[in-house]
Amino acid sequence: MRNIMLFCAAGMSTSMLVKKTQAAADEMGYEVEISAHPVAEVAKYGKDADILLLGPQLRFQTGKVRAQFPDKPVSAVFDSLVVARKSRSAFHL
Repeated sequence: MRNIMLFCAAGMSTSMLVKKTQAAADEMGYEVEISAHPVAEVAKYGKDADILLLGPQLRFQTGKVRAQFPDKPVSAVFDSLVVARKSRSAFHL
């Protein structure tokens, strides 16, 4: 099972995206666990993630997080995914 962590600033829209994305993963047969955490705790939780995603408002920190976790995939989630809550699209990042 892959552990995907989504890091955000506030967490309001992110928690909704996590729920919808987890449901889409389950529906598509992907064995993943998706969770949301504040970006202030990326050093604490990131080490346990297989994939790190950053909320759209944090895309400017992508390089910093990649430097902290050079052996892990790190990507920012696009505004359009959050606004439209297109959960399945998150798997094409």
